[in-house]
Amino acid sequence: MSNPAINKLAVPTQSNTYQQTTNLLNELRDYHLPPPVSWWPLAPGWWIIIILSLLMITLGFTRWLHYRRYTAAARRAQSGLIALRKILHQQGDVRLVLRSTSQLLRRFALTRFDKSQVAGLVSTEWLKFLDDHGGNGNFQSDLGKLLIDTSYRAPNFIADKDGLDSQALELLELVANWIKYNQNQHK
Repeated sequence: MSNPAINKLAVPTQSNTYQQTTNLLNELRDYHLPPPVSWWPLAPGWWIIIILSLLMITLGFTRWLHYRRYTAAARRAQSGLIALRKILHQQGDVRLVLRSTSQLLRRFALTRFDKSQVAGLVSTEWLKFLDDHGGNGNFQSDLGKLLIDTSYRAPNFIADKDGLDSQALELLELVANWIKYNQNQHK
């Protein structure tokens, strides 16, 4: 009976060693590349880039929406002024244009300034407020007083119609500049 432990301890012969080495060399494979790196799952750095990109896009979109909402009143007021110019040129109703201009100015001022600061202003106080907030003294001049005086005149009042038309156009330009000046004001 042969003992397996003793057989393992047996000294290999030279031919046995050569044969074993040859067998082992035949089992070796040539150089080989590792498998290609998979694109999924993404590395943590890519996740950080994706999350930061989404945050930046979301932030940019919300800022753009806020800007659009905030400037909507100024855009509406400017388009209202364009419509008033058309009414003045087509219909020649100076009284309607001046009354509507005053309403447009007050509506826009209410969007930009505190209600308690604007709502109760009438007559020269209203004109002073307009001058103090970008009117440069032009509203308290004769041009600005058209906003107050013309509304109370008789509907058939057309004394010096040509002069009043040109003054109304100047007033519309003054109002347009006032709106541009105040479009970035915050309550």
